[in-house]
Amino acid sequence: MSKHVAVLLVFVAFGAAACGSGDADTGSQDITSTTSTASGGQASLWEQDVCTLLSDEEVAAVAGGSSPSEAQSSSQGTVAADGYGGSSCRWKVSVSQFVEVDVYPNTEGRLDELAAYNPWDRWTVETYSGIGEDARLVVATGDSGLETPGTIQALVVQDGDVGIRIALTDKYPATPDGLVAAAQRLLEQK
Repeated sequence: MSKHVAVLLVFVAFGAAACGSGDADTGSQDITSTTSTASGGQASLWEQDVCTLLSDEEVAAVAGGSSPSEAQSSSQGTVAADGYGGSSCRWKVSVSQFVEVDVYPNTEGRLDELAAYNPWDRWTVETYSGIGEDARLVVATGDSGLETPGTIQALVVQDGDVGIRIALTDKYPATPDGLVAAAQRLLEQK
């Protein structure tokens, strides 16, 4: 989404809120705003509020078509919070399904570590080509009986000075297409 469209959407949202009946959901975050530095230039991708970097439609594509009901900046159990730096967002799609996105400075040589960030033994890490300089998929083994073997739990991408990790908490897709499209959209903004 271009900055002009995002700014227009913010003005429309404020106008609608001012004219509305007053029962707007104040608990969820406006995910159409943009972040910039005080000097007017764009902040590094990992310094921005990740919740503003993907539209509801882009998040829904990751989640198999289900639209998110809210977005929250994450600070616990995220790549950014665990010493890698950066920023994280968690979109709620259903009671059990969330889309979690971490954007962080390049962690040279630690891509496999970030792909295996989820410590459960029911996932395997596979090299993936076609996006970024280096990428990994986190794929279900099926050993636990909870996930379908071969479904995708996460995509981790390194491209230049940026690292991205996009993960699902439930309803894992059979292909990484939605994850790849979201990662590509994030990389286009750097």
